[in-house]
Amino acid sequence: MLTFMLPIFAALFCSKVECLRIALSYGKVRNINKVITWLVGVVMFAICLSFSLDYYDNPSFFAVLFYGLYYASVRGVLYDLILNKLRGLSWSYKSETTNSFLDRVYNGRISFWGIRTMYVIISIISTILCLYFPLTHY
Repeated sequence: MLTFMLPIFAALFCSKVECLRIALSYGKVRNINKVITWLVGVVMFAICLSFSLDYYDNPSFFAVLFYGLYYASVRGVLYDLILNKLRGLSWSYKSETTNSFLDRVYNGRISFWGIRTMYVIISIISTILCLYFPLTHY
């Protein structure tokens, strides 16, 4: 159960870090570099994975892959929502001056809530796959 809760806390932590970065650089730069955002996300995934494994476990490639998919989809659902609320903005706020590759790809093609729905579907599928390919063996 902890395995599936850790990405939720990681999304909260990543959102808080990004909120602090935005607050510290407000007025200095127009767009925030996403490299640090992604780096924090990858480090948090490694932490979630390490806490989910027992010391002697040797998970399969598919178990780690599907857990990564689960982590990314949970982060996709929660990250922007939490970040927007921490910044005092509306749930579905979207910056007009974004340098995000994904924001530019989705711009006008898929709504904010459509993207979140897609992430929820992916997280449900990846949860089922994680249960079929568990990280630990008891």
